Parts: sequence; C-alpha cells; structure tokens
Amino acid sequence: MPRGRAVLALKAGREKSVAHRHPWIFSGAIERVDGTPGPGETVAVHAHGGEFLALAALMFVEARPISSENDLPWPPRAVGHRLPALDPPTPDLSGPDQVEWAPVVQASPDRLGLDGADIPDFATLYDRLDLLRVNYKTIHGGPDFNDMAVILADPRTPMARLHSVLQAALKAEYHKPLFTFTKAEVIQRPILGRLQRMNASGVRVKLAYADGKNAYGDAAEEDDDDEKEAALWKDAVPLRPGDFATYDPFARRLVDLRAAGTRVVVRIDRPRR
Repeated sequence: MPRGRAVLALKAGREKSVAHRHPWIFSGAIERVDGTPGPGETVAVHAHGGEFLALAALMFVEARPISSENDLPWPPRAVGHRLPALDPPTPDLSGPDQVEWAPVVQASPDRLGLDGADIPDFATLYDRLDLLRVNYKTIHGGPDFNDMAVILADPRTPMARLHSVLQAALKAEYHKPLFTFTKAEVIQRPILGRLQRMNASGVRVKLAYADGKNAYGDAAEEDDDDEKEAALWKDAVPLRPGDFATYDPFARRLVDLRAAGTRVVVRIDRPRR
C-alpha cells in the first residue's frame, strides 16, 4: 500500500467497478476521504475492509455551498456540477460549451497524460482511450457513447504535438473532443472566509480526416449515423492544426467561432502507416 497518500475509502460492495477497471469512481461510491487531497492529487483507493485497490487521480470535485454564504450559483450553472483540476494550466479563455464527464487528456510541451496518469507516447494514448471506450460500451450497454474526450492543453503546446493527440483520439473514435479551459476563482465569504474554487468551460468540435474519408479510408459520409447529424455539421468552419504554431492561437480561434454560434470541424491528417 502506498505510504503518505490520502486515502479514498469506498462503501461496501463498491470495489467491483475498480476491479473491472471502470475509469471513474463517483462520489456516491465513496464512504470517506482520509486526509485533505487537492485537485489533481493522487490518492490511494481502499475497499470497505481496508485493503488497497488502486491509485487514482482526483480530477473532479463536487461541492455544495451554504446558500447564505454565497449569492453565486455553485458551481456556475454554465459548467455543470463537476470541475476539472488545473493541470496543466490552460489558455485564459472562457468557452460557450458545457463541460461533461469524459476521459481527460492532458497535453503540454513535455508531458502527455490521461486522467492524471503519465502516458509515454501517442500509441499508448490511443490504446488507453480505445480501452476506455470499449469498457464504457461493455459496462453501460444501452447508452450511446458520446464520442467525447476532454482536452486540457498548455497554451505553449506545439500544434504538431497536439495534432498527434487528436490523431490518437480520432483513431480511438472520440470524434467530438471538448477543448476545456479552467480558471481559479477566489471568493471571500462573510462567515466561512476565503474560498478558492475552479470554473471550467469548453469548446466542442468535431474531428474529421482531412482527406474527407472515414476511419476505414472509404469515401463515405464522415462517420455520421444519420442525415440529421450530418446536417448539423454541414456548414461547419474547417480548421487545420497545421495553420497554427502553438495551442494558444488555435484555442482563441475556436472560442471566437463557437461564441458566434459557429460549429467547427478540425481536419486531421491521417496517420502514416
């Protein structure tokens, strides 16, 4: 068992999802937290009986305020009830789209991560994303996979590097990533005092191969299941990662387009075989 880490103790019977390698541990499965871990910190997950199960990255926090302490909604209604950690720092932007639960891909000039764990290369990133998608479909059965991954990227990240991230995501069938921006906010409350929380917002786009073909190289509709879905993206503005040097100007262009109500298709070069 790892020493010196905060411990996340599960309720009785809730260790089954961890044993089955489910990618998330939800708040309803947690009996208690021993210690005071911060967002992004690695915690030890223990079964109800105390045995060590796994390490987990505390990527999302849920909180409810004392209403008399704060007139602001908690968390802001525009970004949902769970907020991602500030790792890595993102461009100082606010996107119009709501942040949802999804695998979190982290990219910076010198680091690649998935849900808080370091990833050595883009091939491994694809393998892990593909496994998460397969596990989701196996566990949930009925609900459709939402094709989404949350992208947290450092503004200095070279677009060539981020392009490789998007290639892995598209190959693993995450067609609609959410580029996410996080900001720390400090509030002074009359009774409970200083409070720091995180706000998150995003920009949802669609990924498609630049050659106009689907994942199998066929000259067919770009993996749209029906005409209604195709019509939603018919007038989308195409962007190519290669037209930008780093992530920051690319992210700002995404925000400008989405804030104007324009859908965006990011055209990805097909990986070389």
